[in-house]
Amino acid sequence: MSTIEHTFSSGKSNGYFLLAFSTLMSFQGYQWGNHASTALGIGCACIAIMYLLLLRFDFAWPANGLVAFGLPLTAFFCPYFFPLRFEITVTTFGYMYIGGLMYTAWCLQDQRFRKMLWASMFVFFICMVFYDKIIIRHFPNSHFEEMFKNETLYKHFKLMQLTHFITVVFIILLIQKNKFKAEFELKKQILKIRQFTNNLISSSKSKLIHSGNLVEALEEIIRNTASTMNVSRVSIWEYNDHTDSIDLIAGYDLERNSYMDKTFLLRKNFPTYFKALLEEKIVTADDVMENPKTQEFVDSYLKPLQIKSMMDVPFFIDGAFKGILCFEEQRNRKHWDNQDQLFATSMSKMISIAYYCCMRREQFEKLLSATRDLEKNNSIIQTINQKIIDLNGTLHEDLHIKEKNLEELQDFLNELSFKNAHQVRGPLSRILGLVYLYQMEKDSDVKMEYIKHIDHSAKELDEMIREISKMLNQRV
Repeated sequence: MSTIEHTFSSGKSNGYFLLAFSTLMSFQGYQWGNHASTALGIGCACIAIMYLLLLRFDFAWPANGLVAFGLPLTAFFCPYFFPLRFEITVTTFGYMYIGGLMYTAWCLQDQRFRKMLWASMFVFFICMVFYDKIIIRHFPNSHFEEMFKNETLYKHFKLMQLTHFITVVFIILLIQKNKFKAEFELKKQILKIRQFTNNLISSSKSKLIHSGNLVEALEEIIRNTASTMNVSRVSIWEYNDHTDSIDLIAGYDLERNSYMDKTFLLRKNFPTYFKALLEEKIVTADDVMENPKTQEFVDSYLKPLQIKSMMDVPFFIDGAFKGILCFEEQRNRKHWDNQDQLFATSMSKMISIAYYCCMRREQFEKLLSATRDLEKNNSIIQTINQKIIDLNGTLHEDLHIKEKNLEELQDFLNELSFKNAHQVRGPLSRILGLVYLYQMEKDSDVKMEYIKHIDHSAKELDEMIREISKMLNQRV
């Protein structure tokens, strides 16, 4: 929405209200024959129309000036130029000034028009002081004229009117003061929320936080957090279940622009604080010296460091308590409002993200190392497999040769067995038979014949044995 459209939109309801009220006033004045009221209604209607037109073209100052000075002056001069019918108009016009002032204050509630509002109040005040002197001219010999002649009654009447007027002015100023204070606080809160939001957006886009380098990520978080919240010290403490303590792993001092030294706090020394930390989502202490949750730290920690206010927010990993994000203010006591607590909680979530990124990086490095080992082992396995394949080929070839040799050996043995069974066994059997006949024979000539045959068979057997021996020597 443009500036012209915004200005017109914010002020048109005021203009429409004045136009509707003025129309009703002029109609009632005409119906009752009260010409001054009719003229006042028409004049206010003209002011409302001009007010809307000026706002439409972004002439905010002339538009509000027309209301601020046009309304009291119109109400002042209408009874001067136009007659009135009823004496009670003296009172109703007085209340009309009060209502007109309240309407004008509503139109001029923007702090830019504060001086114009003061000037309008002054004009309304002057008009209220003298307006009855003009109206009473229309009612000679009335009881109002008698009242005006009585100085005591008139002072009482004017004092009552002016008291009402001043009371309304006081209420208007009080309302505006509270309004301006509320607007200031609201703008302050909006600015704080905008700063917090910008920091969260910046942190969510930070490559360092998502890099997995935990120490550098945590240092960036606490440095930006301390600067955004304007807190003296911001630190991150990690819970150590082995020692049952919280250990300072990252701390930043805004005033010194330096990081804090490492330290630790044992649970057994601060049982009340640890109990409150585990039972509550946030531990806040606007005054650490008086807060029962932090009084255990007074002598050993808070007084030496001159800490006046503190806020601790726990963070969790996989649903388990991991540590705290600690805010410490040294300069003045600080009230930790809802925006501070919301931002602190958001930053504790950012710390959890940093831890998860670190865990993811460690897991990735382990997976990468395991992958490399697997690739190395796979290469070794492939080498061994190739050797096995080569050996298998060699064994297959050797086996083929051995099978061939076995076949040859089998043929050799078969041939040897055949020779033994036939060629060796035949001469040997003949020798054994001839020896038996030789022993049984008496005739010497026949024996000599047997000896010849034995000799012949022995030579045949010797030749066969030599042939077999030669075959064996060749095989070996």
